[in-house]
Amino acid sequence: MNQIAAQVSFAQSQSRYLGTRSQLEDPTNPGRGCELDGKSVSCSKVRRGLASGAYDFDPHQQQDEKALWEAGIHSHQEKLSTRVENGPRQTWIETIIDSDGSQGINLDELDVSIQGGGRGTQKPKAPNVVALCANGNAAGAFRGRASQAGGQVLSFDTGKDLINILKEASKGGPIDVIKIHSHGAASGLIGATQGWVGLYISNPQALAYHSIGEGGARNTELTDAILSGQISLSENAEIVFYACNSDSLASETSWLLGNKGQRGDIKVTGANNSVYPQSNSTAGVDQKGYFNTYQAGVWQYATRTRSYK
Repeated sequence: MNQIAAQVSFAQSQSRYLGTRSQLEDPTNPGRGCELDGKSVSCSKVRRGLASGAYDFDPHQQQDEKALWEAGIHSHQEKLSTRVENGPRQTWIETIIDSDGSQGINLDELDVSIQGGGRGTQKPKAPNVVALCANGNAAGAFRGRASQAGGQVLSFDTGKDLINILKEASKGGPIDVIKIHSHGAASGLIGATQGWVGLYISNPQALAYHSIGEGGARNTELTDAILSGQISLSENAEIVFYACNSDSLASETSWLLGNKGQRGDIKVTGANNSVYPQSNSTAGVDQKGYFNTYQAGVWQYATRTRSYK
């Protein structure tokens, strides 16, 4: 067990645990493990040995790179493995999995996943989530629910606050999910007070259209900021309104994004009745109502509950 080139046999990789490229394309059939000096051993032992510095790995002692590519394995410069820092030396650990998954390298530990053709890629990063909670008489409850989302938790008073906060939050990178906790009405989000200072639909027939107070905003201001890039949202981003009677706000906001601009990929969700905490981690809709989800103004699906996470 003195040279990893001899220990992790690429002849074995072509015949035993790879066989064909299709085996790595199907994660349920990844292969049979590792071989060290002609003996079958646990791949996790190989990993631990490399990590501890017990073995050295010289990629230049491996077979020709072209042959490795033909076997469905990355070149050493491109393959996704884990680099272990050991002083000035960096060691590559092969991404090899036992057939039963019980003794092979733990993909979660390595932070890798296997994709088609034997190529490995890093696991997708955690989504960039921004959870907004309205100040006011239920600020503590809204913040508690928002904190379960696992991202930034930011408070707002008015509709304009909400829009400006999202502009700032997206400067660090596109937002994947926006979750908004507030009191709501058929006209939109109420915000911190009852003074028509929230975020409202832009239908001229709505009472809020003619009654917006200082700091209040229409959803056209929100969608304009998204379409102009001032609020940066990733492809297939999602906006969820955890507010009572927010269905009209969700459907109209979705329509504006998809028809006034080219962001029909964004999903927007709102409730068609009163929202209440069904449990500590889940919101429900009263009177057998639904959270409705829209894209480009078109209804996509409905759920009875939504997780705060």
